Formats: sequence, structure tokens, C-alpha cells
Amino acid sequence: MRIQEQNLSVRVSAFDEIAAEYYDSSRHPTCANFRFASSLRLAEWLKDYRGEQLCEVGCGKSLAAEILFRQNSFLPNLMLTDDSAIMLEYSRPWEAHGAQLKVASADALPVRSGSLQYLISCLGDPYNSRTFWQEVARVLGPNGRVFYTTPANDWSGAFRRGVAANEAEFELADGRHVMIPSYICPEADQIQLIEEAGLRVKEVSNVTVKDLTGQPLSEKLLARRGLEASVVTGFTAMKS
Repeated sequence: MRIQEQNLSVRVSAFDEIAAEYYDSSRHPTCANFRFASSLRLAEWLKDYRGEQLCEVGCGKSLAAEILFRQNSFLPNLMLTDDSAIMLEYSRPWEAHGAQLKVASADALPVRSGSLQYLISCLGDPYNSRTFWQEVARVLGPNGRVFYTTPANDWSGAFRRGVAANEAEFELADGRHVMIPSYICPEADQIQLIEEAGLRVKEVSNVTVKDLTGQPLSEKLLARRGLEASVVTGFTAMKS
């Protein structure tokens, strides 16, 4: 398994550097495509949500809040966390609708053990480590569920090689290149990582290029790949 334990402080400073333009779809169309693909999967997962305790980890501009707001304009049981205070500011408007915002590392959540029914991590590859999954298992209550998405492994394998295999590169408007940790592994390895933490994987599903109907597509998604190629892979797991 190619999972390594990462230095969380490095990730924080890196996301702080790219925060100002992270959601600029013209500069970072691949990120925009990944976000839209994750929203499709998350909307399906949250159809049965009925106001239980929920935490979205590494939320940035929260997808969970956007989706749940369409169901109910008040979000009292939603906690949004990110270890970059700058990224978390994108979700500040949701406080007015009852959400709690907390600056917190993905592997040290400000949540009591066993207190959550739902945990969401969209595009959680920057912190896809054993310590993160152990933290997920700690905070979920009996039969609690985690919904996790990651860029598809076959996509990352087409663009990343050697020492850069576990990093994503961002070229910023000022010409700087910033490397962000990105731990994407084959499906079997990801399932093993999740289940070693004491969770049980219930579903694995993919969003493909053809599912992104009406979206401007990044050249990186199309290069050497067809419309059936996976964009994002989603994992649903439960507390054992």
C-alpha cells in the first residue's frame, strides 16, 4: 500500500498559498470538475439525511452545506472543519444558517468520541492516511456512516510518476508552482486502509467523464481517456 503518514503543517501552509484562487474554475478546471463530480455523489448519499449530527472534514467551500441548504435552510447539526483558516472562510456564510465552523486538522477533530452519525470528506486525498481513518472511526457512533470521495486512481496514475506520485501541482497566477499532498491509491488498497481502522466499506462508486454533462471539461480529464473514464471515486463505509 502506498499510503504514507504526512506532515500536516506542510499541507496547511500549502493550502493557504493556493486558497485565493483554488475555486477559480478558469485557472484550475480540473479542481472544478472534481468538485462537481463529488457533488453528484454527495447529493445521492444525503437524500436520506434527517438532521443527524454531521461533520464535513476539509470542507473549504462546503459541498455538504450547499446540498443540505436546498433541503432545509437551517443547519444546526452541521460542523464544518478545515485545517486552513483561509480555506474555511469560504464557508463562513453558513454560520448564519446554524452551521459551526472549526479550524481543525483532519486527524484531530474537535468532536467527542462516538458522537457523529455522519462524516463527509470530499476530495480527502490530501489527508488520506491511517491516522485520519482512525479518527473517523473514533468520532462515529454505532452504525455511523462516512462518505469519502477521491480523484480516481486511474486518472492520477496517468499524470503522476515517481517522486511526485503523491503530490498535486498547482500553477498559480503569479507563476509559482505549489505542491499539495495527494494520496490516491488503488481501490483495493483504499478499502484495506478504511477497514483496518475498524470501518466496513459498503459501497464503491465512480463518477465518469460522461456524467459531467454541461460542465466545461479539463483537458487533463480527457487526455488519453474516453467518456467512460472515472473522474472521482466514492466510498461509503459504516462503523463496525
